Amino acid sequence: MWHSSDISMESLLDTCEFPAVCPVCGHRGGHIYLRADRPRRGGLWIWCSACCSFEHASIIPPSYWANDALIESFQLHAIPDLLEEQKDAIDAYMTQNYRGLDSDLCACCIRNADLSSLACTQCHGKDTKAFLEGHSLVLECQSCGCRVVGASFYSPCEQDRKPYCLWIREDRIPAAVLVKLGSMLHIRVLEMKRQIENREKLNRSLSLKEIMEASRFLKEEGISHDILPAIRYSRYYECGEKLLSFN
Repeated sequence: MWHSSDISMESLLDTCEFPAVCPVCGHRGGHIYLRADRPRRGGLWIWCSACCSFEHASIIPPSYWANDALIESFQLHAIPDLLEEQKDAIDAYMTQNYRGLDSDLCACCIRNADLSSLACTQCHGKDTKAFLEGHSLVLECQSCGCRVVGASFYSPCEQDRKPYCLWIREDRIPAAVLVKLGSMLHIRVLEMKRQIENREKLNRSLSLKEIMEASRFLKEEGISHDILPAIRYSRYYECGEKLLSFN
């Protein structure tokens, strides 16, 4: 019944509403289950009720993750038979609590890399300066003047086209904040107010730039909220050249 697929199911880790569309068969039967065993160690199950594809692996659980009370650890096996039986409750728990994995995309961005020890391809000296001109990475040797212009570079945040959702956790929001937020996100204030009072996610997909601007505004107003999926850009605000493609 259950089988591995040639198509990876890991794209479901960027999903925060379940059941999700399965990347293997295209049906809305995809599920995820996480279990943290001890610090920085846990298990991951991904499976599809429709096509019976599944994956099981060890994983570093998100720092915020708290295990559910649905299944005891000793009941878990690689094959997701028990998980399939509990899929509705698992989907509800994951949709409520899962906000994406911890991973800092700014840490792997070349804008934040230490390029001070690069050697010059011409004189082999180590006095090479690296900087960006638009989207091109330029290497310039301070000793011999050799200048190398690399191929176009786009940072992870510039390539991020994922739809983000905003989930405001407080049901009493000042009217002025609602009006300002509605104007920022182009959402009708009465509709937004109803969604917040019903503890629902705002019914509009937002770009990375929109969600970051909204999040900064809500933090300034002291209003608790979640972003789904989780933001993975720890240095977004301090990066002087972020999101060049939106300028």
